Amino acid sequence: MEDTAKSLKDLKSMFDLTSLENKVGIQTRFGEIAKELFENYVIEAYEYSPETKDYSIKKLYRFVDIEFYYSTKCHPDYVTHPRKGEALRWYVNDFGGIDINFESKAEICYKDEKNNYCGKYYWDNSDYYGGILIRQIELISKDCKTLPKEEKILMNGPLKVAELFRDFNAIDGATRCPQLTRYHTGKVFSDIEKHKRHNIVKKVNGIFEYNKKLEFIQSWFANRTNDSLKEDSFKDQVNYEYRYCEIGYKNR
Repeated sequence: MEDTAKSLKDLKSMFDLTSLENKVGIQTRFGEIAKELFENYVIEAYEYSPETKDYSIKKLYRFVDIEFYYSTKCHPDYVTHPRKGEALRWYVNDFGGIDINFESKAEICYKDEKNNYCGKYYWDNSDYYGGILIRQIELISKDCKTLPKEEKILMNGPLKVAELFRDFNAIDGATRCPQLTRYHTGKVFSDIEKHKRHNIVKKVNGIFEYNKKLEFIQSWFANRTNDSLKEDSFKDQVNYEYRYCEIGYKNR
């Protein structure tokens, strides 16, 4: 237990990127975190047991496909959705998927000039925010038993992964929220390949709609101007290879 606690503490420290001062440092940290998650961590969730009438059936899911998003002054990444929160917290993003938060600070504007709820973020160049989108996970253990290959279940796509985070008791903790747990998965990082993030900008009639996407990103903020969203920079960001996926799973 002490080793697990120490490891989780170290992992949380890895998810605080505020001390990193350049793009190379941030990209290196992405690789280190990906290696740690693929090799040494799973999502632990619980299923309802009709026999015991509680959520006692433990299920373990390993990471198969994840994408990194993080924006700060030295590493602008326009498509990263702003947020405010501690590292290693689950974050339901605006597209219905589940992120694992990085340490993040972006202030939200609660009221507009008419004193109505605004809900947009106040952009500042000193902000830092982001997380890891979980694209695919695989059930590898149920009720403390390792599953054979034919019984493993792949949850393919962010919305499928989000099913783990639905239907929790509103008045007590009987339905236990999924959590990260240290667990040796048997996978090695050499089995992981890098790709561009999936479907960042739509392509219509053979043309990428960069301007349309930038207009959508600008709508997240109460004060962000076109001058702070440069199309050339955005094109570079779209090509970042921040998707880490097990070989053979990219197109599933």
